[in-house]
Amino acid sequence: MKTYIPQKPCKRGHKLRYTSSKACVQCLLEWKAKNRALIRDRARQFYEANAEEMRLRKRQQYEADREGRKQINRAWRVKNPGKSNAITAKRHAQKLRATPAWLTAADYDRIAAIYTEAARLTRETGVVHHVDHVIPLQGKTVSGLHAPDNLQILTATDNHKKNNKLLELH
Repeated sequence: MKTYIPQKPCKRGHKLRYTSSKACVQCLLEWKAKNRALIRDRARQFYEANAEEMRLRKRQQYEADREGRKQINRAWRVKNPGKSNAITAKRHAQKLRATPAWLTAADYDRIAAIYTEAARLTRETGVVHHVDHVIPLQGKTVSGLHAPDNLQILTATDNHKKNNKLLELH
């Protein structure tokens, strides 16, 4: 926020004020420090009263800034190639360890078919589809296998929402 120095200081003698509200910068910071719980409660009440609108606005901002996030991610990968490669290698190694030795050639063909189907759906619908492990490879409570019966096709959005969690099937 922009600030200015007025001709006359505030009641407490502070000299810096915000241009938009003309409020004293130091006094406002002190008030916020003393009233954190009140500010948090008001924010929670506002969000609860406007939850649907807030979710919609957040989704619109997320969609509008998709390219910006991609550029940031690419820049991070370029700046941190070692970390990026380590993350990729860890995921690949976990996938290899989670691939059971008893899989047959037919099972590998089924896995390839699932990945091919996801690519086809992405091409035809224009919506990005991912192949997801129903039981995650690196779950907190249980770890799944990289096998055809543990794979499912989800939209990228649903896959990111699921993250690395085991969802209960009802």
